[in-house]
Amino acid sequence: MDPASIATFPDSIGSARFQRYLDRYPGRNDLAARLYLWNLEVAGAYWGPISLLEVALRNAVHDRMKLGRSDEWWLTTQLAPYEAAALTRTIDKVFNRKGTLMCADDVVAATSFGFWVGMLSGGIARDPQFDYETRFWQTRLVHAFPGLPYGKRKYFHGELLQVQQLRNRIAHHEPVYHFNHTVMIGRIVELASYVNSDLSDYINRAERVTGAVARMPDAVSRGDCIL
Repeated sequence: MDPASIATFPDSIGSARFQRYLDRYPGRNDLAARLYLWNLEVAGAYWGPISLLEVALRNAVHDRMKLGRSDEWWLTTQLAPYEAAALTRTIDKVFNRKGTLMCADDVVAATSFGFWVGMLSGGIARDPQFDYETRFWQTRLVHAFPGLPYGKRKYFHGELLQVQQLRNRIAHHEPVYHFNHTVMIGRIVELASYVNSDLSDYINRAERVTGAVARMPDAVSRGDCIL
């Protein structure tokens, strides 16, 4: 169904949100409505690849951080302010939802992607308590990513931040039509290869982003939109 045939579509979306699509096609409500729907299509296509990357990443970090220690390694680990605050919010959220004591898996599953990406940052450089490069990466986390070339932590972290930005925009229903999707899906495949090459190969074969990108001309010009 062509969304341009729904006269009230812009009203349902809201003028401020719809304007960001009109900016691409000034004066053409029909094309803006179709672009909005295509944006939903390509955004939805990302969830599978991003979800697999996110779950594999957090498990890889968690497994290394708990090695030789308690599964709740964060109870005896000094974290920089951002990660410490994120973890506290997560624990409070899980406790409020369950109303009982939680296991480590409950916390890991509920912690944000940003927390795990933050664990791969440098923390606070040269700080004896919060320098993640020396305290976490060199001692533990470098071994969590067998496919990553040695010394590429900063590159790895920077690329993960790009995926995190995309993920957050998708989660908040923001425009992503202007992203270079060929580069972005390639980035996700590459990052997954650092964790698990078989998983990366699967994402590369099964992803729907490339197909959605190929459909954009028909979706916008003819209203051949799908969810």
